[in-house]
Amino acid sequence: MKVRKEIVAGITTMFAIIAAFCMPAEIQAENPHTPSTVQASTFTDIDEHWAKSYIQFLAERGIVKGKYIPFRPNAPISRGEAIALLNRVTQYSYGVVAPPVEAAKVDKRYPLVQEVKQAVGTMNAMLYADQKAYTRLNPGDNALYLLHLSAGKKPMKMGAILESDWWLSAEHLQAPLNREEASMLLFHTILPNIRHDLHIEPAKIQEGLNGYYQATLSNAYQDTKSLYATGIKGYQLLEDSTGFFQPTKTMTRAQFAVILQRLVIANEQQKEKQWNGSVQQQTRISNLMLTAATHAYLRQNEQGMTSYFGKEALQTIEKLRPLPLHDVLGSYQVMDSNESTMKAKGAYFSTMTGNYEVEYEMVKSDQSSNPYGWIITKITHIQK
Repeated sequence: MKVRKEIVAGITTMFAIIAAFCMPAEIQAENPHTPSTVQASTFTDIDEHWAKSYIQFLAERGIVKGKYIPFRPNAPISRGEAIALLNRVTQYSYGVVAPPVEAAKVDKRYPLVQEVKQAVGTMNAMLYADQKAYTRLNPGDNALYLLHLSAGKKPMKMGAILESDWWLSAEHLQAPLNREEASMLLFHTILPNIRHDLHIEPAKIQEGLNGYYQATLSNAYQDTKSLYATGIKGYQLLEDSTGFFQPTKTMTRAQFAVILQRLVIANEQQKEKQWNGSVQQQTRISNLMLTAATHAYLRQNEQGMTSYFGKEALQTIEKLRPLPLHDVLGSYQVMDSNESTMKAKGAYFSTMTGNYEVEYEMVKSDQSSNPYGWIITKITHIQK
């Protein structure tokens, strides 16, 4: 009887922990900035904890969610939970930019499997949008593969030849995350910024990152074999000034909450800088917004569409459907802008319609419920 009680208690604890991180995937995907999804959570065990403010910060933004349940801040965070939470932060900051990758090699028995698949799609699409090209380098898929290697006690390195028969089991996803694995996940989450800051051209993205994947560059830390911690050094997310990274040390939920808050703040600061920056910076951030808006259009997500498009633009969209809109492969550029308005133009190709152009007019809006604070007010579709 005692053994049975211990088993039941263990199962109950596991589900309570998962519940503190779980939220309906569709709700999270609709629009993380709407009031219906951003509700303060009530956790029963954080009032006296040093990470209370970090956890509340995330709860207020719907990144973690729970009502009258323990958060267990001192418990280890699992690999799968870390992937899901990083994806929630990206979606909170940039919206939903892609569908889940259903072919991702993840155990379907894992409770957060759909969020892991969504994370793969998000990481891939964020890089595609940033470099305006689809490439053979897929950061989401790479992150899962490297976790698979780490779970098998192998170095997180990638060469020209990868293992063909692999997948991430539920057991591996439920295992605790260590600091080296966390640095790898962060590396792939912010890879568009790393690529941009290193001035790596899209056509040379694989070549430009080989030094990290094969660990041939200079290492900023004395105790890590991989270079992902070196790659994210300077972004103030997870680093150490002592020269030692402690790569095998397990991360707690509280420690990871600190990283997530830093990432949210960094994303918001970067967006503001880009909207107020050069034409190239404005083109970069508005291109990403149009990617999210077009995803909502293609999925016929009415909630997402109304958050990105004004009434006139919505009326135009309904007349255009099913004609395509923005595509990351197109030639897109901001043409004119000031503090509150922006005009941009994209030239695209579609197998459905051939060559076409779309002119966009956007305005800054404090009432915007999308993550960018701007709304597309007018769309002009020009068939070539």
